Amino acid sequence: MLSAIIPPSSSSQPKSVQSLSCFKLIPDLFTEVFPFHLVFNRNREIIQVGDVLQKIYPELSTGSQLEQHFRVDRPNIGIEFDQIRKRTRSLFLLESLQNGMKLKGQMVYVEQSDILFFLCSPWVTDIASLKSYRITLSDFAIHDPVVDFLFLLQAQNTALSDAKKLTDELTRQRSELRQTNQRLSTLYAVTHILAESATFGEATIKILAAIGTALDWQVGVLWLVDPSANVLKCQGVWTAVPEHFKEFELLTRMLTLPMGIGLAGCVWHEREPIWIENIVTDSNSPCRLHAIEAKLQGGFGLPIQNGTEVIGVLEFFSHKSCQPDDNLLEMMVDIGIKVGQFNQRKQIEAALLKQTEISESLKSILDSMGDAVIVADENRNFLVFNPAAERMFGSTAKHLVENHSVENHSVATKCSQTLNFYLPDRQTPFNVEDLPLERSIRGEKVNDVEMFVCHAQTPDGVWVTATGRPLKDKNEVLRGGVIVCRDISERKRVEEQLIHDALHDGLTGLANRALFMERLGQAIALTKRQEGCLFAVLFLDLDRFKVINDSLGHIIGDQLLIAISRRLENCLRRGDLIARLGGDEFAILLEDIQDSSYVIQVAERLQEELMLPFHLGRNEIFASTSIGIALNTTGYEHPQELLRDADTAMYHAKSMGKAQYQIFDTAMHVRAVALLQLETDLRRAIERQEFQLHYQPIVALESQKIIGFEALIRWVHPERGLIFPGEFISVAEETGLIIPLGGWVLQEACRQMQHWKQEFPVAHNLAISVNISGKQFSQTNFIVQIQQILQETGMDAHRLNLEITESILMENVEFTTSTLLELQALGIQLSMDDFGTGYSSLSYLSRFPVNTLKIDRSFIQSVDTDAEKLEIIRTVVLLAQSLGMDAVAEGIETAPQLARLRELQCESGQGYFFSVPLDSKMTEKLLTAELIA
Repeated sequence: MLSAIIPPSSSSQPKSVQSLSCFKLIPDLFTEVFPFHLVFNRNREIIQVGDVLQKIYPELSTGSQLEQHFRVDRPNIGIEFDQIRKRTRSLFLLESLQNGMKLKGQMVYVEQSDILFFLCSPWVTDIASLKSYRITLSDFAIHDPVVDFLFLLQAQNTALSDAKKLTDELTRQRSELRQTNQRLSTLYAVTHILAESATFGEATIKILAAIGTALDWQVGVLWLVDPSANVLKCQGVWTAVPEHFKEFELLTRMLTLPMGIGLAGCVWHEREPIWIENIVTDSNSPCRLHAIEAKLQGGFGLPIQNGTEVIGVLEFFSHKSCQPDDNLLEMMVDIGIKVGQFNQRKQIEAALLKQTEISESLKSILDSMGDAVIVADENRNFLVFNPAAERMFGSTAKHLVENHSVENHSVATKCSQTLNFYLPDRQTPFNVEDLPLERSIRGEKVNDVEMFVCHAQTPDGVWVTATGRPLKDKNEVLRGGVIVCRDISERKRVEEQLIHDALHDGLTGLANRALFMERLGQAIALTKRQEGCLFAVLFLDLDRFKVINDSLGHIIGDQLLIAISRRLENCLRRGDLIARLGGDEFAILLEDIQDSSYVIQVAERLQEELMLPFHLGRNEIFASTSIGIALNTTGYEHPQELLRDADTAMYHAKSMGKAQYQIFDTAMHVRAVALLQLETDLRRAIERQEFQLHYQPIVALESQKIIGFEALIRWVHPERGLIFPGEFISVAEETGLIIPLGGWVLQEACRQMQHWKQEFPVAHNLAISVNISGKQFSQTNFIVQIQQILQETGMDAHRLNLEITESILMENVEFTTSTLLELQALGIQLSMDDFGTGYSSLSYLSRFPVNTLKIDRSFIQSVDTDAEKLEIIRTVVLLAQSLGMDAVAEGIETAPQLARLRELQCESGQGYFFSVPLDSKMTEKLLTAELIA
């Protein structure tokens, strides 16, 4: 609020400023800024008068009507609130009914209070008449009063809003603080009760009252396990209002609960806290009806544990429904543990103080305990070393009990011959005076001290938490100390395993991405502190691992990854880090290197090692890897940048073939960014339909008449113009965009051919050839898509020719054969594209229902000069004829090439010699020319 910014002053307070109920301004500041003002409400009642105006009109008073003193000297405007409000901030003249003086100013409407302010400008219409009132222009503001007024109004609203936010935040924090203080005070009360109480029964009844009072429970019940009957028996009941819960308390004291019956029985059985939102709905509770009569609803129970054994249950009930509260639950669990530990401690103390030597009953208790119990007197002579202690620290330590020392040496001195004690880092020895037993003998209470204890002759040891208490006789004289040690080795082992698993690959045991990035970040930080420090990152991707995985199975694939990991480790120095990033990708960090030559030596050594055969079962497997290398010579700031550049270099190595390595340079990054931009543009191009088809004629070589067309895609880029498929098809294949793109090509080619069939009689028997990608061909619904396209376009199946490359057909022969047979059954023509460049065998070729072999352009280009290529073409043509297939030559560009192909009796061909690929309009002109076979 404004009052928090500028303190108020009562010396120049305007009249009736207190009458503003919703709108407050600081009196002295308001008078200074607006000395000449008048305020009235919707009823035209004056509610405030400025100091200067009061001098001129002493008879003006709050509560009087505005029209008693003034009239508005403005055409068509009377003293009507809404009419003036609608013209807020317009100039008005108020004419005095007393002396005719006209005052010039602006009306300002304040929405928060639904009132109007008249703020006079620095002049009036009758200056001379003011002199008689001893008022001059100096009594007016020398600035724009409306601007200042609105500024103050806005500042007030902002201050009010900030104050409300602050109040809300303080209220929230106060509520959280109240809950925290409530729980802390409860814990303090419980701790105080445990410290002051002499017996377990006394402590628990007081704890019931303390918890119930602090946390607004109405009923608290203590149940203890009766081992002989194997039931819970009520040992005490606390109620907030005893007369109200008389019957409920009587019934509860009479009950015995078997395991699993009632809230307490369920807590005993489950060994963990349990909430009940409404006991009315809990049919398992034997006292449900009495609870309903007592108007109890919510319930909560928590176990009292002595080590791992549940010895009792604390149970609470409330008039309100209870919702689980994690913070409260954590506190209550802690209380349950403290009560259990108190019970355990009291059992030991009572037994020790009863007699100096261990009685048979105490010995039975100590022998049955899973925790180690060690007792020493004030002279540091060991009195008790129970079986759990012998198991935990070794039987040789028993001599400390059997051979009492007459000298008052410390515990550490007596243990030094057999045991070593370390802090949780497992490296720093415990300070002699800080050992838990030593402290308890001195009279201190020790709680949950964690330490690692091992034998002097071996690093093997045990993790323990120790709790110690001083031993006093009935006269409070210190007689020694006792510690209880719990073996937490398994918990520590699990914790260490979890940390290891979080930073290592589960299959190979190598570091994972998280650990690698952490170490890489440390290496970058080191180079900033030590100039000239050089390191390198190697990014490895196995070549053709997917083929091995798919053909031999994932089990063999996993075995291969493990074997490769071991070989890679053997090629590196001890301080080098190798990580499996995922799949078949690995990364290596080489630190403290002199120059790039060492990195190259490592890369070549890795390549050589992986090229040796792997023998996995009956399989002999050969592997290789592509390696990308990035050096920290360009000032990297983040680990991700180095790994990204090594990855980029790896892709460049992979593009050069198998078993290659490349060192990153900035040009690679530029190309990678350009490739990413191309992918982004390609995705948008599909959405914006920026593609079109061009059609290259396929001709009969003898007559040179057109017998069909091959559909070739073109990308009409809005900025780069026409882009040929060689620039974007590989990106479409890699990103999966080839699926929608290939589907569009099929749809559009069939639609266009059907259109030409209807428009041009000469196109009636022409066929259209469409290239099919490997991803398209391997789709499970590929046949269904083809059928749907033929049905939608009306295209005849026998006029559609699908061109599939030789390498695609050979990837999965069984799948390929079945798919081709289905296409053949539909009547579709099939061509093996780029024949002669792959690795198909004649046996498979005869099994495939292929109609046409397309001879790759690499053979055609030198047919008239290269005798070897000429013989290959002759063989392919004869092979096609012998198998009942057609042969189509691709890339015919010259008359000599055409002549040679005619001599070889090749029937069909295509190429620039006949026509370049044409768009649909130019193709239609070609059809009009009727150059059709």
